[in-house]
Amino acid sequence: MKCKKINKKSELLKLKKEINGITLIALVVTIIVLLILSAIAINLTIGNNGIIKRAQDSTQKWEEATANEQNELNEVANFMDKYLNDNDDSEDNEDNPILTEVKLGDYINYDAGIWTKEEIDELKSQNMYVDGSLPTIEEAFKFGGFTENQSRNKSIDAYENSNITQNPDFSEGWRVLAINEDGSLKIVSAGTVEAFRHSQYSPMDGFYSGYYCEYILRKVVNENDTDHTEEDYINAGIVPRDFSMYENELAKNNSAHCMSIYDAYNITGSLESTTNKLRNLGIFYHLASGQGKTALARVQPNGDIFASENTCYGIRIVLDLKPEVVIASDNTGDGTSFEKAWKLSLK
Repeated sequence: MKCKKINKKSELLKLKKEINGITLIALVVTIIVLLILSAIAINLTIGNNGIIKRAQDSTQKWEEATANEQNELNEVANFMDKYLNDNDDSEDNEDNPILTEVKLGDYINYDAGIWTKEEIDELKSQNMYVDGSLPTIEEAFKFGGFTENQSRNKSIDAYENSNITQNPDFSEGWRVLAINEDGSLKIVSAGTVEAFRHSQYSPMDGFYSGYYCEYILRKVVNENDTDHTEEDYINAGIVPRDFSMYENELAKNNSAHCMSIYDAYNITGSLESTTNKLRNLGIFYHLASGQGKTALARVQPNGDIFASENTCYGIRIVLDLKPEVVIASDNTGDGTSFEKAWKLSLK
């Protein structure tokens, strides 16, 4: 019996040890599990795809969405503002139908004034003027056909038997050449207002007559004149013509110039050829553009553009009107003829 008790006690001790071993393992396993869960929790909280990162991303996306929404609202507001302004412009255009009624080629009642003694004396001092007659071959590169107190709107006979002044359609006045981007009108003299003598022989050694003319008439060195710069023309004492005397209160300052082939392209709508036809603006006249070393561009009565040498033709003046110019309230014309020219005024 005593031996049996000892065995029971041994079994109890053994069982106690086993229980203690299991408890320790469970503790270790529990700690490991907790560590794993902690790592997972930490990763879910602060990891690359964690709650905090996703919250930050959500905040950023919300801010971006808010900004985009505000931009869209601003665009809508700008569109509405532009629409309302356009409507206001339309209402203004109803009061001023210059952009809806005036057409290319219409006659404009524009007064360029009369020639003064001071203006003619200035041209004489520059050796550019032939008094009261047309320049001869010996008087090449000069202007003429007009005199003191003569209207600058009145056409002249630019060459013998041209009879331009006998043609009432082109006797005087101005016509619409183009409409500028700002809505203002570009106008051109309807008749020949000055004569100009061109020659294929240059009056100055080293300069080509066609390019020489272009500089006088446009103050531009022809791109094909690779032998000269503007400084060369200035140093040679070649003075370009000033046409500002044709400007009145309706015109933009420093916009008056001799009609060039580039103005002509505004009518033809093409830069492919210099033989395009222009609108009928009368008899032969020069354009302020050299077509070659010894040739100046000219326009024939049928509108064709050709090179011209050793000739005396008229020139036409082009100028831009101010954007503030409107059809006058007492206008009675419709622009279809010189007698029915549009009457203009400033706002």
